[in-house]
Amino acid sequence: MRSPFYETMRNFPILSQAAHLMVSSNSRARRVQKPPKAAEPTSAVQSQVVVFEGEDDDRTLKKSNDTIAVRVEKGGLSSLGRKVFNVLIYHAQQLGEPGTTGPTEVRNHAKYFWIPLRDVVADTRYNSNDTELLKQQIDQLQDVRVKIEGQKQYTSERLISSATLYNPAGLHSRGGVVWLGYAFPPEISSEMLRPMQYTKLSLYYLTSLRTNGGMALYENCRRYLTNPSKVTNRQTVQWWYQVLTGNPSTAEVPEYKYFKRDTLLKAIREVNDVTDLVVELLEFKEGRRVVELQFRVSQKAQEPLQLPTPAVDSAAYLTRLMALGISQAEALEHIGTTDQGKLVATLEMVEKRLENKRLAPVDSPAGYFLRALRGSYATAQDIAKVTTRKIERPVAPKVQLEELTHRFIAWRAEEAMGYVRELDPEKRNELLERFKESPAFRALHPSAKKTLEQGREPSPMVKASFGTWVAQDLWGDPTEQDLYGFGLKEMVGGAAPQQIEA
Repeated sequence: MRSPFYETMRNFPILSQAAHLMVSSNSRARRVQKPPKAAEPTSAVQSQVVVFEGEDDDRTLKKSNDTIAVRVEKGGLSSLGRKVFNVLIYHAQQLGEPGTTGPTEVRNHAKYFWIPLRDVVADTRYNSNDTELLKQQIDQLQDVRVKIEGQKQYTSERLISSATLYNPAGLHSRGGVVWLGYAFPPEISSEMLRPMQYTKLSLYYLTSLRTNGGMALYENCRRYLTNPSKVTNRQTVQWWYQVLTGNPSTAEVPEYKYFKRDTLLKAIREVNDVTDLVVELLEFKEGRRVVELQFRVSQKAQEPLQLPTPAVDSAAYLTRLMALGISQAEALEHIGTTDQGKLVATLEMVEKRLENKRLAPVDSPAGYFLRALRGSYATAQDIAKVTTRKIERPVAPKVQLEELTHRFIAWRAEEAMGYVRELDPEKRNELLERFKESPAFRALHPSAKKTLEQGREPSPMVKASFGTWVAQDLWGDPTEQDLYGFGLKEMVGGAAPQQIEA
């Protein structure tokens, strides 16, 4: 039987658009799920790309150590539910106390933390139009009971005690702000807001991870990163199964080889690929049977991302990848999106394998490279050797960096205008009205502003300003990764766009 909260959410028609265009007054504090990112100029159509780019989102939440390795006693904790719960903790810690925001006319307003529902959509990086699923996850958090093991020995507790929705414009209105109000159980409220012993978790990584096991493993390993031993707690296979899957304690634990294949290895690979951690599985046996598990954790060694103006290394990598039989477009994709240390370590490993005449010839070098990259054949030690090499690179002159940034912004503005042209008239008008309230519009000359009057053709200056504003609203400030991909396209003579003259 569905709760009143879930039935209430079904009556908000505005939620059908929640994963589309959303406004935030602080582009750094509230990243928004938007149309495809414009950082990689390509002719291929990308379906759904989350626009929450770069690791410049430095928001963190302080999660109580007692609530990191929770085991579900009743219900089930999905990957989306875990993301939502972490986002709710983050916002509650930012607010400090319940009742400080939101619709004051709501009964019992003071007992809830209030945040716009669109912020939950944005911060969980929920880029699906299926808002029913999001509603169900928030609703189900009230029914999930977990076993929290810590100094205070909590028993079975709910993750959130209650949740409600409110729209000041009316239940069936398509306007107004949909507010989500939620409260934590009194027994653990202080641990959620002001934990005494906690681990700082990156909201960026928590919402970048896609699997339940990946998120749970990241939280656990991050907790022990600062421990002198650099290893997690040693626990039974059953304990780790419950923690990593979010399944209740009554669920049957599969045979270890299947648990390792379906959950453990996938979680380890995802944490190593997506986050700043390097995780290694440790198995402990009784006879031939694995009975306990532990994880060794370390921090990734990373070099600052180099801009593409000198790009000697990038050009060399491109040539070497294409020599394996990989297309230029696919090689550029790997160079622009893969951690440099992992890419180079994998490439060197594959090249050594191809040169080894004592082994059977490799039928498809390109396929072997892709399997090695996806399967993380290169070890953490291989990657560390690559990333710690002292390679002298010329520094990009400031003027070249500024020119590259200007060309990128101009091209991205044109991409944003293409997005605007695909919107229906109602959404275009909403976007235009918000632009008229922005500093970018106020900075325009009065004569240029008049061209936005009904029946007139907007001036080129207005179009350029509007496109730049939309691009900034959609994608935020250009990141080093954005400029890297764009500059590399120009460098190798790809379909790099020309600068737009306003």
